Amino acid sequence: MRAFRNLRIILTALAVFAAAAVVGYRLIEGWSWLDSIYMVVMTITTIGYKEVHGLSHTGQIFNIVVMIVGVGLVFLSIGALTQGLLEFELGKFLGKRKMQRDIERLSEHYIICKRHYAKRGSKAPPDWSQPPPRTRLISTSC
Repeated sequence: MRAFRNLRIILTALAVFAAAAVVGYRLIEGWSWLDSIYMVVMTITTIGYKEVHGLSHTGQIFNIVVMIVGVGLVFLSIGALTQGLLEFELGKFLGKRKMQRDIERLSEHYIICKRHYAKRGSKAPPDWSQPPPRTRLISTSC
């Protein structure tokens, strides 16, 4: 599905951005790896405790970029996940509804549950040399 492919791309971008932000805090502010990781996670998850350490002016500008881009990527990933789940569930629902509607429209048809005759529904029942006209093989367990 396209939405899940988009989610994978967005999550990859988020991971790359978070790694770059950790390195950025480390280089700009000279913080330890743990402090840098903690600051990135705290910022992009919008928890927003006080900064681990005071920020320089350059660090403040960098932090603004981390806030905007990081939070944006988190919200995009939530949106892509929601879209993927809705498309999947909606597709299943509409597919079942269409199949039910098609079955209800049938008249003077034989419906054969393939489970009893062949794995792939490719063989007719043993007592038929030719299947009757208007025969439908329904792929469902009966």
